[in-house]
Amino acid sequence: MKIVLFAIIYLLATAAMAFSENITENKPTENPEQDMETRLITKIARIEVGVETKEVRIFQENEGSLVEQVYPAATASPGKNSRGIPYGKVGVATKIVFNPGWTPTKDIWKEYFKKRKKPMKKYFHPGASDNPLGLAKIFISYNGYNSTLGIHTTNEPRSIGRRVSHGCTRISDESMLEIASIILKQNGHDAEKIIGQALENPTKPITILLEDGPEVIYMKK
Repeated sequence: MKIVLFAIIYLLATAAMAFSENITENKPTENPEQDMETRLITKIARIEVGVETKEVRIFQENEGSLVEQVYPAATASPGKNSRGIPYGKVGVATKIVFNPGWTPTKDIWKEYFKKRKKPMKKYFHPGASDNPLGLAKIFISYNGYNSTLGIHTTNEPRSIGRRVSHGCTRISDESMLEIASIILKQNGHDAEKIIGQALENPTKPITILLEDGPEVIYMKK
């Protein structure tokens, strides 16, 4: 079991290093204009969640224009889970938590009990195989109100590409590492160090507050 866990951590760490190689460090260059362009292209200005299209779109600034990149996602299931989504409202990513713990809401707890005929755990520890938040979660705030909505990884990767969640958006570990790396860098953090620490100790939460978090907008399509 330990060998398998080490292999998983190693693969994720390798993926993080690969992503970091594609994200140019903000080091001074001999050409200040080129250096400014490098910094701009590694800044996420906006994140859009397409609920019906089941995707996360990030828009990176580059010389006054926005470059779009799309990641597959699992989004809120049709019906009651979609009704509470603030479509079109502008939120802000306020923090990233690596190795988050999870406390299910009362509605989720009741739904689980009704379906399984047994109580759900009240708390899921960081790094636990049954923790639905997985490796990391990006938290979103609307007008100072910290909503329960967020973008997180998942312990059910096969759900990506489907509308099955209670409202949050699920993405793969690889997608999260790439997006989180960019956000951490634009907030002045050492992304490789933070991600490395999170992967080395998956039972220890790491919370990073964001002063320059990107806008987040939920769209129907």
